[in-house]
Amino acid sequence: MYICPTTFSERVKYYATWLVLGGDINFVLLDVTSACRDDINETELSEIDWRKNIYQEYDGSDVIEIILNTKREKAIYTVYKPGINLPLELKENEVVFTLIPFKKSEGYTEYYLDSMIVDICY
Repeated sequence: MYICPTTFSERVKYYATWLVLGGDINFVLLDVTSACRDDINETELSEIDWRKNIYQEYDGSDVIEIILNTKREKAIYTVYKPGINLPLELKENEVVFTLIPFKKSEGYTEYYLDSMIVDICY
């Protein structure tokens, strides 16, 4: 895996990450801002309809470049690679995304997304 920091401005920063996964892994980019609280519990996480928070779906067989709509002037956008624990506090105006891998042959369900979010929050 190769990671290099890239900064476009003070508001937009991401780490270019190269992952070699094989042909059966795809990703969804999920807005997980609502999960980034220190007082949230597993039940509350499971009650969120994560499928409504999907920003983009990516075919993992090709190179992925994440491009976010960064038109909100004061927003700070943060994207976490798969498996990284989410922060328990947000910076002011921060929007947090994470990449969730799933097997292309199996797809993803709400239950699957719930379990992945619980894993990276606890």
